[in-house]
Amino acid sequence: MRRFMALGLIWVWLCAAAVVPARWAAALLPDSAKAHIIPDSVSGSIWQGQAKVLPPKTTWPIEAIYKINPLSALIARPYAKTQLSGYGFRAGGLFGVWGSSRMKLKEVTADFQISQLPISDPRFSGLSGQIFLTFDDLNIKNGCQSAAGQARSDILTANEQSWQWTGPILSGPISCDGEAVLAALRGRNNDYDVALDLRLYADGVYGVDVTLTPIGSDKGRGADGFGFVLGLLGFEENPDGSAQLREKGNIFQGQRYE
Repeated sequence: MRRFMALGLIWVWLCAAAVVPARWAAALLPDSAKAHIIPDSVSGSIWQGQAKVLPPKTTWPIEAIYKINPLSALIARPYAKTQLSGYGFRAGGLFGVWGSSRMKLKEVTADFQISQLPISDPRFSGLSGQIFLTFDDLNIKNGCQSAAGQARSDILTANEQSWQWTGPILSGPISCDGEAVLAALRGRNNDYDVALDLRLYADGVYGVDVTLTPIGSDKGRGADGFGFVLGLLGFEENPDGSAQLREKGNIFQGQRYE
């Protein structure tokens, strides 16, 4: 009897909660979270709805459409099936947020249109191409705790007309590197071995480290014109003939750090 009563109470609770407006639930969030939600954009119920949020120190909103599994909420680990879209990107999968510093992603895919990202540096604004990310698992708690996935980009092939050079498709694994999420992208064509390490921290700080190593004894073979472009982009030549670029900035502020 007690078991049936407990199940009945759970059912009543779920039915009651299903009609709670999402805006009521948003009003109960901590001020630190409410500050990033556009109030008039919240609609739907606590289990299924949508809202627009502003990442810290930006004016470009992200639209979120979510659906929460009530059964997962019962064990205090509510994953929401979520679709995100904003300027130059879209993402979808299972998102979980617990407290102010913990986030977990499962089976999430995302793609970024590089030309639409808020990049203030004139050297890289307007570039063509995309970045594709697949997160099998990502656990953030005051930094990267665990990560597994794959990254891919066609940036070196999509800008052939601007650079007068075609590079390889870049791809590689996603993992943790200290507190940062690391995408280690690699590619190779007839001219260069390319290594691009992209690090992203929870506060929006990013670091990019790109190394182009000429192939064969004729250093720079077939890429003389591109060597000029490398200088314009800020690459520095090493004694061994390779070229390297290191950048650091904050995606939320759209700025680059020196």
